[in-house]
Parts: sequence; structure tokens; C-alpha cells
Amino acid sequence: MSKKNYPKINISGAQAYSYNQSGNFGISNMSGGIVKEGAAQNPGEINRRRQQNLAETIAEIKELLKQLSQDYPTSTLVEQAVVAQEAIEKIENNPTLKQQTIAALKTVGVETFMELIDNPVVDILRSSLEVWQNDEVD
Repeated sequence: MSKKNYPKINISGAQAYSYNQSGNFGISNMSGGIVKEGAAQNPGEINRRRQQNLAETIAEIKELLKQLSQDYPTSTLVEQAVVAQEAIEKIENNPTLKQQTIAALKTVGVETFMELIDNPVVDILRSSLEVWQNDEVD
């Protein structure tokens, strides 16, 4: 069996705790990638972070709707619409929550997002969710 000549791997310290790398890595190629400390370095890590962010966003919106449902009656469709409007305003006025909501919608889609929220008011929020799903994440 012949010994393969792999190209040299270039690693240079760009900053503390980061390095530039390029070259052949086994069966994969990588060119010019930069790996930084704390960065997601594999798809599994990225997926875990997305799932965690999704769970946190769902929990935050559930809590928001729960609080608003305590502050406002929700027996009728009109009353639910008032709660939905309040929720929309609170999400719109909280850039972090809005960006998290957009990211969650892009991850799971409107239908699944609505199922995860599991609140009757979310049906009234559908059009806002669809608009947000098409917004860009900063």
C-alpha cells in the first residue's frame, strides 16, 4: 500500500482562541475556514442550539399569551383578537423577541409553531406569523 502525500495544512493564529485552516482533511476539503472559540463546529451543535432557541422562544410567547389572557378576557373571538393585538404589539416592540420569533418560524414553519404555542389566540396571530416568517433575521 502506497503512502499518500496530503497537502500541508496551514494553521496561523489570527486572534487568541481562533485559527485559520485550509487543506485536505481526510475525505473532506476545507478552504480558508476560520474556527473561533465557542463557535458551533459541527451540525449537531448547530441543531442543539436551534432547538434550545426554539424552545426558549416558544416558552416566552406562551408566557406572554398566558399573562395577556390573565389581563384580558378571552371568552369571545373579539376578546381573543384584543389579546392577539396586544401580543403583536409586545413582540413588535421587543426586537430580540421578534428576531427569535422570526428564526423559530423559519426553523419549523407557521403550522408547527402554532401547534407548539398551543393557545387559541395563536389562530388569530396567523397572518402576523406568516408576515414575520418572510422577514429577514438580523
